[in-house]
Amino acid sequence: MNSLRGLSKKIDAVLLLVMVGLALVLMLSWHYYQTRKMTGYEKENYAAELLAYDLPQQAATILEEEIHRQPYSDKSLKLRHTLAEVYMKELYQFDKALSELVFIQTFKKDVQPDIEEKIRFCLNRLGRSYDVERRKMLDHGDNPIENTVASDTVIRLGNKAVVSVDDLKRRVRELKLAEEKIDKSTLEAVA
Repeated sequence: MNSLRGLSKKIDAVLLLVMVGLALVLMLSWHYYQTRKMTGYEKENYAAELLAYDLPQQAATILEEEIHRQPYSDKSLKLRHTLAEVYMKELYQFDKALSELVFIQTFKKDVQPDIEEKIRFCLNRLGRSYDVERRKMLDHGDNPIENTVASDTVIRLGNKAVVSVDDLKRRVRELKLAEEKIDKSTLEAVA
């Protein structure tokens, strides 16, 4: 009798362990299927669909996640270019777009010519173009404070001539105004 009780206790313990193991397997498989990660290809398609449905913020979040997996790969650099476009054209976050474009320019070997133009556009939108021009002048050994613009320049930005006197006179002639009768409001309209 004692041996039967001991055997039944052992069988109960084994059955209990089997049930706990099955419950653990069921719980782990449930967790796996609930939190299954999408592949990179699925994420790219999902981001494209979000952009198609005019949800750029959500698409940008997905693109950022995909980029952070392998930040220096060629695929990530292409995704960064797309992300910069989303930031510039959809979200108007020019500082984030600028950071992505500068990353591309720094780490990509064959930089596309439109990258520099987009960087300049972002800088202009952020109002930092003079700081960048000054930094480039300092890198080339030029003095940004020294005036190297011709004396016939009407408007200048740093050491870069924007509107010369000849340009101003040509615009006044196009408006068919007499140069002697020009007042301040006319000059502001022309410039």
